[in-house]
Amino acid sequence: WLVLAELRVRPAHRLAFLALLLANPYYAFWSRTFLMETSALVFGVGYVAFALRFASRGTSVDGTLAALAGSLCALVKSSTFPGFFGVAALAVGGKEIERRRAQGVQPLIAGNTRPGPIADAVVLALPLLAAVAWSLYADSLKSRNPLAVDLGSGTLANDVVGFVAGVFTNVRVTPRVG
Repeated sequence: WLVLAELRVRPAHRLAFLALLLANPYYAFWSRTFLMETSALVFGVGYVAFALRFASRGTSVDGTLAALAGSLCALVKSSTFPGFFGVAALAVGGKEIERRRAQGVQPLIAGNTRPGPIADAVVLALPLLAAVAWSLYADSLKSRNPLAVDLGSGTLANDVVGFVAGVFTNVRVTPRVG
C-alpha cells in the first residue's frame, strides 16, 4: 500500500492491485510453502516503502523503519536483499535528483527541513552493513564446525550467485546434426 502510494497510484487502484495479489490462490499456497522467502519479501518491500517515504518526508521514524526493515530482509535471506537494495537506491536517488532539480542545486549538507543525500545514504547503507556483519559472523561459526567448513559464503558463492564463465561454456548456437 505504501509503495503504491509513493508511486502516486490512486487508492481505488491500490486496493484493486492488492486484492488481486492477496486473493490469488497461487500466492496463498507458495507464500506458506516458502515462508523464509516470503518474510524476506515482506521486509524488502517495507524497506523500499519506508526508504521512499524517508526520501520524500525525511522523518526519523521513516528512516529508522527503513533501516530496520532492510536489516531484517538482509538477515532473513541475504541473497534476496541486493534486489531490494538496488530498487531502494534507484528510487531514493531518483527522488533526490527530482528534488534537487525542483529546488535548484543545494549543498549536500544544508539547513533544510529534511535531511539530505547523506542521510539517505546512511539509511540505505545500514542494512548493507548488517548483512555483511551477519555473513562474517555466520562464516566464523561455520569455520569452527568441521562438517560446515565448506558451507561458508566464500565457498558457496558460485553455487548461490553463479559465475560469468559458466554462462558462456557449452553454449551452442545451432543444433548438432547427426
